[in-house]
Amino acid sequence: MTLLIGLACAPASGRLRDSNSALVSVELRVDSLSAAAFSDTWIDWSGLEHDLSGLELAPEDIDKAELLIFHELDGADVTEGLAQGSLRQSDLYAYRACEAGAGGCGLSDFDLLDQEIDLAPYFDPDQLTWLLVLRDALGAARSLAFLAPAEGAPDEVWVEDGTSQLLVDSDLASRPAVQVQSTLDWSELELDLRGEAIDLRLIDGVRLGRFEVAAEEIEGRLPELELLAAELWTAPIRGQVGLDLSELEGPRPLTALDRDSTWILALDCSTCVMPIPSALVRLEAP
Repeated sequence: MTLLIGLACAPASGRLRDSNSALVSVELRVDSLSAAAFSDTWIDWSGLEHDLSGLELAPEDIDKAELLIFHELDGADVTEGLAQGSLRQSDLYAYRACEAGAGGCGLSDFDLLDQEIDLAPYFDPDQLTWLLVLRDALGAARSLAFLAPAEGAPDEVWVEDGTSQLLVDSDLASRPAVQVQSTLDWSELELDLRGEAIDLRLIDGVRLGRFEVAAEEIEGRLPELELLAAELWTAPIRGQVGLDLSELEGPRPLTALDRDSTWILALDCSTCVMPIPSALVRLEAP
């Protein structure tokens, strides 16, 4: 469906609205790895070859490991919250991070702002929910696992292909495209891809891809956007609710969209756990 804006010509500003942004269905599975309670468990991901979306991954691609620790939520609650986008900052009990080394981190390597804290005394069965998030250098989550402290369990766990799996589908192709002449404006967006309230303050990146295939061939492969794009433009943003096409960096200066390609805009949140955009919209030339 084509969205007609204006009578004689389209305005310079391509205004994104909730009716333009795709909605997704998400299926997420995260395995639980038993680890020795009250120990300095070693977490090893040196054997990873694919991420949770099935994309190729090398252990050295992991730049940071994070522990998201929950008190009131169990693993099923956290998994459902991630899939539905309903987790809130207030759900988090504690956060620790480890700068990834040689394909793994010990529990004692996780700290907060370089303040070393011994986590072993808190690694207690049935007390807390421990979610491991492995991120690449761009901040994207590439693999997930729950750590389950248990008496008599090994003091080393292995995060492997299939420890977590993410399946995403969307209705991108059925959404009306936004006509764009030179600028983009997403200040009126209220909902994210999962129909939850969107926090525009968390959006810190923009990706604009030019594709040589129809949107129907892309809408079920959102984690692969960068691989599927014939050309890709990006821009880091913080606190912005719009930009000019000329601000995007890519293989060539971009001042206008052509009519022969499929154009898809993704608004990204690098601090969010799930490796899918906060909003996804088709664009087209007026």
